[in-house]
Amino acid sequence: MFFFYITLICVFKQLFAIDLFIYNSFTELRENKHGQGTLTYSFKNDAYVNIISGSISWIGTPFIRQELFSTSSSLKGAKVIVKESSACGCTTIKATIIDPTSMLLQNEDTQSYFYTDPYSIQYVSTPLNDNGYQLKIIFSNKNEAYSGTLSYLTTGITWAPNYDLFLTDGAKWTFDAYVNIKNAQQGQYNVNNTYLIGGNVQLASSIPLVSIFTAPLMKTAMDSSSQSSSNVQLDTEQQGLYSYSFHNDYTLQGLSTIRMPFVNIHPTYKFYYEASSSIETGQYQGVFMRMYDLTPDSFMPAGVLTIRQNGTLLGQANLPDIPSNYTQTISLGQNNDIRYVVNGNMTSSILSNNIVTMQTFYLIISITNYQDKAIQAKLQLYGAIQTILNSSTCQSAMINGNYLIIVANLASGQKQQCTAKVTLKYT
Repeated sequence: MFFFYITLICVFKQLFAIDLFIYNSFTELRENKHGQGTLTYSFKNDAYVNIISGSISWIGTPFIRQELFSTSSSLKGAKVIVKESSACGCTTIKATIIDPTSMLLQNEDTQSYFYTDPYSIQYVSTPLNDNGYQLKIIFSNKNEAYSGTLSYLTTGITWAPNYDLFLTDGAKWTFDAYVNIKNAQQGQYNVNNTYLIGGNVQLASSIPLVSIFTAPLMKTAMDSSSQSSSNVQLDTEQQGLYSYSFHNDYTLQGLSTIRMPFVNIHPTYKFYYEASSSIETGQYQGVFMRMYDLTPDSFMPAGVLTIRQNGTLLGQANLPDIPSNYTQTISLGQNNDIRYVVNGNMTSSILSNNIVTMQTFYLIISITNYQDKAIQAKLQLYGAIQTILNSSTCQSAMINGNYLIIVANLASGQKQQCTAKVTLKYT
């Protein structure tokens, strides 16, 4: 008998456990269903409001009709007790529900009609949790068994990774990846298999995502290690979508978040200071930004990166999806101890039909390190459609596209000053 109960529990779990296919902003829930006659499936209100319209689907035994309707009508005629609006709230009214949608009630004693707050009602003959939606799938042969997978899309469950980069003053550093699964619904789910999909997926009702501009830059390889171990594994890649999975049974509680180690990603990184301005007449100055070039060895799903050094939080950045071996540039705010000053003098200008077509500038560039440690600083000065470097006393001066690039390696308290003569062509 004991073995029978254990077997029954296992069968019950298999029948009612679901598979989650979690994307960045929505989830597909799949549940295997077996039975005979008409398939019925109930949705509570809080779960139904998150379902994406038209996404409920059945794959399996052919059906002739699929019906979805509100069960709130079952509350019509229900006997209830309502607390009367008064200072003490100590008196009650016996009433009958006339319209469950608007909560129009009829007082049994006075036969008058009134509206009330649904949270002020005590149900006598009908439980509150009957309020929701019901799905019916009617098959061609009502006497035969049916089998298949019921699925639908919901916005109530999402996932996102987060990454921790721990730095020290030495060469040792660690990089850890975690996955966060969030259930914003009140209902819980008994989950059998979980699949996490990384990449951009468009739905019919989706708003196109704004792409984040990035540029491939140099990378510096360093020794790294990971402190986390994970049951999550990379399964497949299909047209830029990466599928990760783990197959542990668990209960996803309502209004909860689950965090666990993600797959091991081994990136390389490079740190430097960078500032950007444009070539113009007059004196202009600014401070340098803290910059990181991060290059993963495998696809890195979009998430939040947190960087700490010697226990100090340096900042966070929202990362887009990063391909394998692609360098993503991250800015973590400015460092007021690293500054630049540029004095620009226009030495010549050429006009054509009263339109400036070319100008030449003489620049005096100063970069100062007020920190107590050595740094590398990169100053980018935007020119024009065509930027030409005529001469320079800056050892590292170069043209990269439309920019004049100056790289300074400065010791503690050091100041570098140099000059550059550039010609800007606007047509």
